Amino acid sequence: MNMTVARGKIGVRSRQSACGSRLGLVGLACLAAVSVAASAQTTELVVRNFCSLTNCADGAQPLGGVIRDSEGNLYGGTLAGGAHGKGVAYELAPSGQVTVLYNFCSQGGDRCTDGWAASVSVRDSEGNLYGTAGFGGADNVGAVYKLTASGQETVLHSFCSLANCADGSAPGGGVIRDSEGNLYGTTLYGGASSNGSSVTSGAGVVYKVDASGQETVLYNFCSLANCADGSLPSGQLILDSEGNLYGTTINGGPNGGISAGDGVVYKLAPSGQETVLCSFGSASCPDGAGPSSGVISDSEGNLYGTTGSGGAHGKGVVFELDASGQETVLYNFCSLTNCADGEKPGGVVRDSQGNLYGSASNGPKQNPGNGLVYELSNSGSETVLCTFGSARCPGVTPSSVILDSEGNLYGTTLDGGANGDGIVFKLEP
Repeated sequence: MNMTVARGKIGVRSRQSACGSRLGLVGLACLAAVSVAASAQTTELVVRNFCSLTNCADGAQPLGGVIRDSEGNLYGGTLAGGAHGKGVAYELAPSGQVTVLYNFCSQGGDRCTDGWAASVSVRDSEGNLYGTAGFGGADNVGAVYKLTASGQETVLHSFCSLANCADGSAPGGGVIRDSEGNLYGTTLYGGASSNGSSVTSGAGVVYKVDASGQETVLYNFCSLANCADGSLPSGQLILDSEGNLYGTTINGGPNGGISAGDGVVYKLAPSGQETVLCSFGSASCPDGAGPSSGVISDSEGNLYGTTGSGGAHGKGVVFELDASGQETVLYNFCSLTNCADGEKPGGVVRDSQGNLYGSASNGPKQNPGNGLVYELSNSGSETVLCTFGSARCPGVTPSSVILDSEGNLYGTTLDGGANGDGIVFKLEP
């Protein structure tokens, strides 16, 4: 299903631009760029090598990239490390000083009712942080949490609190926050389509958690035959000025199912009405499959995103959707020998001139798994800014990146770095 829709101006509230802080001031020149039409030289600065403290007290294996506040402090979460080995929420000051704000799994013993494997998504004007924990919570399938500036953590909602996980299971993509303090996100599983056989049953939901912690399921995926409305939502949502949410699902669409199909891009109105803007594999969206990283928007309401597979070489694409739902492929990955331009891309960010930036999680075939960061010009020319796993560009498996007003990119790698447990990096133009 593809429908022409009138969009309001969309504001991407999922990430904030990042600061130029660094720890140790380790300056490292990235590899000379490999590009279809251009080359570039960037400089990588390692802002933080995780597991630099005894017993990885500072955390290990960062998740979900970073956000920043108005003073240039960076915030994020980790999969492991910390006092209980289940990850931390951290702050990196502009001076490079790291502060562990919270050690996850501090409550509930082995069950970790306060969550673990957490990411940090957003910060409010009072300094409170909000995010999701992939595991833990009352039912050990994830939670939405709030962390005050003083380090007090509150679980706002534990998933699978309802029979058959009707409230959702396994939150992914973090949360966004509106001006009234409501949080919005998705779960990969659960919802009305769940049969209760396991926590991975069901096609997922879009949910809202209000300031009091009350969760409301806004939409149950696979509500249409063959999951034509999508299944398994992933990636962060965006919210427009009229209260509409936009996101992606990995599966569903034409001839789809809970675990079949090429995925969709959807719009969810405040009334709960879902509109499929793009069904991958259809006539209007023929290229790409498996979008898993959400979408962003420009001032005209065009949406931009990536797919993890499909396209001319089967390794994913960067796409644009206009207001009518018509897809334009901006780039096909693996267009260079040995996929030196990357494959299986993550999400993108966009600068004021229309250039897109992102990471490819699997990287070139000659160095599999290490990943890269790329720039895609508004003319469609791709430039690899940094290929990870080298002496000049350490780190392995990059997250999505964020962009500051000076053109610097920031992100994390899950592994690699001086201690093998991931880094926070900055790429300077």
